[in-house]
Amino acid sequence: MHEIIRLQKSDGSWVWDQRLLNILGTSIASEKRDAIVATALAIAFLQNRMAHEAASWELIVEKARSWLSQQPGVDAEKEITSLAKANLVPGSAAGLITEGFRPTTKLNVRFGEKVVELGTFLRAGECKQAPTIAFVSEADAPENASYSFILTDPDAPTPDDPKFAFWRHWVLSGLRPSGVDAATTSSELTAYLGPGPKDDSKPHRYLFLLYREPEGLNLSKDDVGGEEFVQRRSFKPAEFVERHSLRLVGVNWMAGIRSTDDNEHDEHRRRHIGEGIKETLSRIMMLVQPDFITRDTKESARKTAKERDRRDAETALLYAIVLTDLEDSIWRRTATRKLTTEQARRHAAGVHVIESHILGLLMDYEKKCRRMW
Repeated sequence: MHEIIRLQKSDGSWVWDQRLLNILGTSIASEKRDAIVATALAIAFLQNRMAHEAASWELIVEKARSWLSQQPGVDAEKEITSLAKANLVPGSAAGLITEGFRPTTKLNVRFGEKVVELGTFLRAGECKQAPTIAFVSEADAPENASYSFILTDPDAPTPDDPKFAFWRHWVLSGLRPSGVDAATTSSELTAYLGPGPKDDSKPHRYLFLLYREPEGLNLSKDDVGGEEFVQRRSFKPAEFVERHSLRLVGVNWMAGIRSTDDNEHDEHRRRHIGEGIKETLSRIMMLVQPDFITRDTKESARKTAKERDRRDAETALLYAIVLTDLEDSIWRRTATRKLTTEQARRHAAGVHVIESHILGLLMDYEKKCRRMW
């Protein structure tokens, strides 16, 4: 019994080889000489011939059954059919998933208690944290096989206008098969950023792709690209996969829509208006009124602090103008939802006020510089 236990792989499976057949005491022939058949035979051997030592192998068999339950098997056809119905293959993901693709392992994805199962609908609020990823080793994979993982959006910014496909949400490398969370064994090449469809967008399809890496592959963040918005939307996964000889082995996908949770919507609005625009205004004011160049004296330090306070006050004023005249228009306008005539008029008037104010500051600063000289 100990010999057959020693042959069990770390993921719970057995490999079809002569050593196992010798222990089983059989020269059984099978057209499908893979780990699924080998594991099933090993379980049967322990249950039938080693029943008197069940206490010793009970956990071994439980682990093997768990591995078997996660194998693609007939689910491979289910995955292919699901991709076809979603117009992914053939369709928008045809460059990533060929029509002849057949998964060789099941890619399990879970956001907390929410399981992703070929088209599951999830709201953005349910995907704030990175999901757990679980899969078992393939039947023909070497013992030390490693994997890469990509989460991408073929529908960015909207399914009707996917000009930013395939938007890069998450990229991992060096994953090892695990029934719990394979991401913990990986190297993060692109930090996780959850889905965020536009308010008026149709549901997005999000692809979870698992690739077996060639032996010795050592990827870095530079191989994928930066994490700024422009860099994420410029990702070319098909080229990345071909360049590094990655082999697609597992697929899953979900449909994502924006959250209707008022608190989350307000938080997103706060970050967009409060942090994004306020930071932009601060940068503009740093150009309009740069820091006062001083000598190392108390008087110079006093002048520097005074100029900085004045700049902060002007920034606060500009921000107040944005909140008063522009907040509704910049928040409501999207690629597919235009402003009403009245909203457009108010927006143009608000922009004019801000431009005039900044121009006045520039002219005032120019006069001040002349007086200083």
